[in-house]
Amino acid sequence: MDITYRSDYGFIEVTPTGTLEEENFQDLAREIESLRDSGRDLKGVLVYTKDFPGWERFSDLMAHGDFVREHHDKIGKIAFCTDSNIGAVLKAVGKNFAEAEVERFDYDEKDEAEKWLLA
Repeated sequence: MDITYRSDYGFIEVTPTGTLEEENFQDLAREIESLRDSGRDLKGVLVYTKDFPGWERFSDLMAHGDFVREHHDKIGKIAFCTDSNIGAVLKAVGKNFAEAEVERFDYDEKDEAEKWLLA
């Protein structure tokens, strides 16, 4: 998973490069903690993937849940930019389990997703 802090906008862009694994969520957690420790702004997270890659193992799904539980109050907004139907599911789940505002955009609506994160 590629994790890039977009310092020009103050959000993290996450692009899965394969199935999701526990270490992906550990890396993302470290990035969020690093930003917080250094006093940099974090407006939100943009998840950008045409198709949802799924999880490698059940333990990776559980690690994803642990990440949400431990970091949901540190992220103001989450934009899912995907053509996958899982985006709508993640939006619904996110609204129930995270303090962040959650929105879904089509994969080709990345500009709109970025504008929403910055609003």
